[in-house]
Amino acid sequence: MRATLSMCKRFLGRPFSSAISLLLGLTLILTLHENTATLVRSQTQPEISLVSLPSSIQLGSSATIEFKLTGVANPKNYEVYFALYPKVLTRTGLQQREHRPPRTYPTSISSATPLAGLATRSGHYRITVPVDVAGQNGVNPPNCGASCAGNYPLELRIAASSTGAVITKLFVIEPILSGPSSRPLTTALLVRYAPNTLSPQSFSQLAGFLQTHNGASLTLTISGAILEQVYQSNSPAMIAARSELSRWSTIPGHELIVSPFANAPLNCLPTNGALGSLQSQLLFGRKQAIDHNGLLASPSALDLAETSSPAVVRLASSLGFHTLVVPETLVSQLGLNLTLSSPVLLSHRSTTLFGIDPLITNEILHATSESGAAMLNADLAQIYFEAPYTSTTRVIVGQINLTQNTELKALGTAIAELSSSPIVHLVTVGEAQTTSTPLQLSPSRLSSAPSLKCSTANEKLQQSARSKISGLSSIAPRSSLASELASDYLQSESQQDSPSLQTTLLKRIVESADQAFSHIGLVTGATVTLTAKNTSIPVTVTSNLHYPVHVLVRIDSLRLDYPSGPSEIVTISKSTSTISIPVTVKSPGSFPISIALQTPNGTVISRSTIGVRSTAFSLAGLILTFGALGVFLTWWGRSLFQTHSLKAKPTRPNGEPQ
Repeated sequence: MRATLSMCKRFLGRPFSSAISLLLGLTLILTLHENTATLVRSQTQPEISLVSLPSSIQLGSSATIEFKLTGVANPKNYEVYFALYPKVLTRTGLQQREHRPPRTYPTSISSATPLAGLATRSGHYRITVPVDVAGQNGVNPPNCGASCAGNYPLELRIAASSTGAVITKLFVIEPILSGPSSRPLTTALLVRYAPNTLSPQSFSQLAGFLQTHNGASLTLTISGAILEQVYQSNSPAMIAARSELSRWSTIPGHELIVSPFANAPLNCLPTNGALGSLQSQLLFGRKQAIDHNGLLASPSALDLAETSSPAVVRLASSLGFHTLVVPETLVSQLGLNLTLSSPVLLSHRSTTLFGIDPLITNEILHATSESGAAMLNADLAQIYFEAPYTSTTRVIVGQINLTQNTELKALGTAIAELSSSPIVHLVTVGEAQTTSTPLQLSPSRLSSAPSLKCSTANEKLQQSARSKISGLSSIAPRSSLASELASDYLQSESQQDSPSLQTTLLKRIVESADQAFSHIGLVTGATVTLTAKNTSIPVTVTSNLHYPVHVLVRIDSLRLDYPSGPSEIVTISKSTSTISIPVTVKSPGSFPISIALQTPNGTVISRSTIGVRSTAFSLAGLILTFGALGVFLTWWGRSLFQTHSLKAKPTRPNGEPQ
């Protein structure tokens, strides 16, 4: 470094031909200074990170910890030892101890071991430390008797051999067991596949992950909207991935459960059965999950992790969903001193509620490293240590939303950590429902709060789209178009979509329905002549659709009566069909008739008007007409005769008649 500075001084002492030379010299000096500072920091600030840690330690055995150490030039100058602190008593205390040791003295400190002798071929370090109450070289919990089991803060320290000064340390929480686990803590991992945009790559990654972790008990939930896209895709990668998903769903210990069709605001939807309601979101989601060949989904389990409305729970229970996964916020509304490790059974409805633990959920998401996975394991162990010898089966449910690769990595690390733990038993939600001991709760505990009606800028457009879809369903119940547009409508309720995207989707629904309706029409021609009182009006309907449709034809005129009604439903199975509607003509003459072509549920497809000329006379009409003419002629004749008689009589001179 000194030689470099001398060279720079000589260089700077020469006259510069330009300002660029000066700038280059200064840049060289700053770069050298920064590199030197980095080298000094790397030598004076070693860093330690965890590579592997046992999920638990049996008292009287040894713990082997593997770690990575950087910034140490000569391992021979350092040594390693452990410090054990008093056990953690609560989950709150565990969260406080996550990244720092307690403000107390260690209960025991192990003997020091030279660092150089712990090196492995991979460049890591591995140390084994005995854990026993009466241990000499290891770490010793205090004289705790039968209550030794618990989570213990354990600190691994790297110190200078010559001075004993600690240069770096690693802090972990380690579960210590005093005996075999009598009843492991039942744990269900709910995996929600919810990408913002479905792609063959992301779905293939999910299928590959499931195949890799084939032996793990997992509960998978995929929305109906995503499943619909998956099974409509012709991508070879998507076809192969969904085949793997179908195979995975048939294996015991694997579970696929239903979720609402889209990520809609369920708390705001009305509970009636019409399209756009909460019921349509739930039932359409179940239909998509159980209709696909080879894909086995539980029809009675439902993922409601995105809602906290008691009204949603009540409706789901009435629709036959008997296993509901709900957020912790909903469980807290029940007004009881409940723990999330105890499911809730709604008596008289046979519906079990599993509350999702938010802490476990957050820890699964952050289990991307060994340290994060160790914290997840310690948290579940803390719940276990609250009642290690209970006779009831307790259940903890954690969830993770898979939207990117980092979350798959976190889930994989969490599965590996929990699968090796003797105090955690991984199961599916369905298995937990059959083995757990739930708390009994009256359905009346679910508050009678009504569903919220959320305002929306697209309310009129939504109403128009629902009407069009309903009309399509009524004219062609077996047509796939109505079903496709219905799923598009439910997707438009997704909270993930922007208002502009929702508007675009709704407009496309209306346009698609109108385009289908435009292929159905009325044939109107010359004026129709009616020559009898009781006759019929012929109406011709055309259809260019490739499937049969049911339409309603309605006529209207004040000059007609309708013995069988003014409308008739007709099935058009070919391009042109003509129907005749019986009518009774009230009076002869020319008049218009209005004709409406509608769907069976009343949506107007088109309107037209035809001219009618009636030449029919009824017997009663003839009698009345000629009778009136006779009366008129009699009256006219008498008037004429009286006038003639008056003119024929003589008059007096003063002009008066004699």
